[in-house]
Amino acid sequence: MRLNVLDSLRGVFALMIVLLHTDMQSHLFYMDFVRNSDIFVDFFFVLSGFVISLSYMGKTGKRYALPEFMLRRTGRLWPLHMVVLVGFVLLVLIKALVAALGIFAADVPYTKVEITRFTIENIFLVQAFRNETVLWLNFPAWSISAEFWAYALFGVLCLAPLRWIPWLASLSGLIAFAALQGWVDFGFGAFVNYGLFRGICYFMLGHLCYLLWLKLRHLRLRAATGVEIGVVVLIVLQTIHAENEIVRMLMPLTFVLAILIFTFEGGVVSRLLSLKTFRILGDRSYSIYMIHALILNVVGLMVRMLERILGQDLYSANQMQEGTPMLIDFGAPWMMDIATLLLAIVVIWLSGFTYRYVEMPGQAWTNSRIVAWRLRREVG
Repeated sequence: MRLNVLDSLRGVFALMIVLLHTDMQSHLFYMDFVRNSDIFVDFFFVLSGFVISLSYMGKTGKRYALPEFMLRRTGRLWPLHMVVLVGFVLLVLIKALVAALGIFAADVPYTKVEITRFTIENIFLVQAFRNETVLWLNFPAWSISAEFWAYALFGVLCLAPLRWIPWLASLSGLIAFAALQGWVDFGFGAFVNYGLFRGICYFMLGHLCYLLWLKLRHLRLRAATGVEIGVVVLIVLQTIHAENEIVRMLMPLTFVLAILIFTFEGGVVSRLLSLKTFRILGDRSYSIYMIHALILNVVGLMVRMLERILGQDLYSANQMQEGTPMLIDFGAPWMMDIATLLLAIVVIWLSGFTYRYVEMPGQAWTNSRIVAWRLRREVG
């Protein structure tokens, strides 16, 4: 079952995170809806729990399914993650060269030993287990690490009898929620505001969303357009006010509601999200999310070099929060709005290449390995 509208919604939210990280002195940068867009990572977790449950629940109880399950999940996440990681390593080397040539200083606040350790952690997707928040190299990949281990935990839970899985998932989600709220301390996973437990908690919530959907999927959604518009307005309002702890805590439940509503694909919002433009965003959502930090770092390096060439400052202070990194500024705010949108378009365009030449081949190779593995099992 392909959930086109939900894929499109994931693409829109991935694009919002690009806007969040595009540090330009624009009107867009200071909008509350953009500044709080990090909340959409929770949607990714909930949707993953829903989609994975929808795809794999039929294989529960079969112990041999666990390695196949993890191989598929690794094939989905790891190839693009590694390509971007290599891109960041090359960028670091370029920055070192630029600094050695005296073009501008590119200091890294970590030792070589720390950098090596951080890179190894990223390769094996274990950075979410650390306590110290180190946004080294591809910083959005913290959520990929958390999601990967949520996959692993869910795969293990699916070894249990089918009737136990909802209870085990609920228990796992509650324990993760307790860690997320600071009620219990496991001594690990505090990375990015307990991102590991955030991923596990909301992934398991997505599984419960799937179980609820099984009960509701045969119903007819009345006044679909009004309901869809209502949930969109609710998401917008909650995102604008996401600095409130209660609002932020309730947001994943709103995402559950959105998933349940948009699986019906019955209203005008669904028809809008079914347009080709949004379907492209949905297909490329993972690439958009993964490559944007690398592209923004390249742009930052180019701006710094341009500063040196022109002898003119092209950065200015963040007007919202002192002590934060400087923002790119080479004109009026409306010009920077245009630059921000153009940069987002570049990210979408480049994501087409990584989707076609990294994501799809990686998944195809994984699927071929699984087929070969199955054949060996049958022959053996």
